[in-house]
Amino acid sequence: MRLVISGFDHAVEFGATRVGSLSIENNVLFARVCQSLLSGLGEDAVEPYSLWGDDGERVRPESAFLPIVNPFELPWDERGFAGKLQRKLCDLLLEDEGLRSELELLSETARSRIHGLSLQLEGSHSFAVEWDMAKYVKAFGFGVDVSQGKTLLDSLILFIDCISDLRFEEALLFVNLRAFLSTFELQEFYDRVFYHEIPVLLLDNAVFVRDDGYENDLVVDQHFLESGRSCRLECSSSSQRGICSNGFGAVTF
Repeated sequence: MRLVISGFDHAVEFGATRVGSLSIENNVLFARVCQSLLSGLGEDAVEPYSLWGDDGERVRPESAFLPIVNPFELPWDERGFAGKLQRKLCDLLLEDEGLRSELELLSETARSRIHGLSLQLEGSHSFAVEWDMAKYVKAFGFGVDVSQGKTLLDSLILFIDCISDLRFEEALLFVNLRAFLSTFELQEFYDRVFYHEIPVLLLDNAVFVRDDGYENDLVVDQHFLESGRSCRLECSSSSQRGICSNGFGAVTF
């Protein structure tokens, strides 16, 4: 995937084998870019931007990212999690005819026992809802077992595993994640991300540049000068100098 922000001379590329890294030292510009990417408004955002897939097609900005602003409060309650988990379990059940028959038999046994119990009452009673996996999972709150005693790294790895299980199509957008992880922990996180081939974009207001080849880095300093290993918007072998269209000043290479 390719992120193009209006007024930037570089794009940030990220995908299955590279994490995208955008570090913006200027707090005002950082806040504007954060607001824009989290809004999902694309070219209508405060800092207009566009996203492009590996096939060269434009990606809808409103469905491009699953944002994580606070890594200590991962979006386990995000509505998509519950729905995708229910659909995943239903798909697995459809693939296992033996298990499906067994669960249906257990359900019918439970319904029969409850109906027999209701015969002791004067009124007439019956079930209003037929059994199915989705209703059962929802009724009993089946979900990810998130332990409060986990370290941040363990929680992140569990989150990545669940994202892979449920086949989320959105890229993960982390804000200031690297401020909370050691070099070793960040490497463990990257290993998990690459294993599951999940696209990740890291957005920071401090500079974190690694030389291990795992990141596509773009750094914008206090004076709005860009540098890094990202892809140029316009290929050129010569140095260029321009004024950012967002009015934040000159960008020099």
